[in-house]
Amino acid sequence: MATLWTFLLNSALPIALRVLGGLGMGWVTYQGFQTAFNSMKDFFIAHYSGLPLTIAQLFGLAGIPEAFSMILGASAMRIAYISLTATLSKLPASS
Repeated sequence: MATLWTFLLNSALPIALRVLGGLGMGWVTYQGFQTAFNSMKDFFIAHYSGLPLTIAQLFGLAGIPEAFSMILGASAMRIAYISLTATLSKLPASS
């Protein structure tokens, strides 16, 4: 039993700590960018709703709200992909 405990402390614990550390950094990065994107979206919605009706209708016909949503969605996907690949590259390689 003592050899099993020393094995776990010497090999499995550092790997588990590294995995949890990498996943924690990925989660913090994702949450930070999610907060930034939400505040940017709220800012856009607040200012868009304050426009005069004719200008808001013209923007709607031009597709500006949809374009803004596409840009935010693509940016969020890119940030999520970058943080995921950065997190996975820090994990130890399985053999």
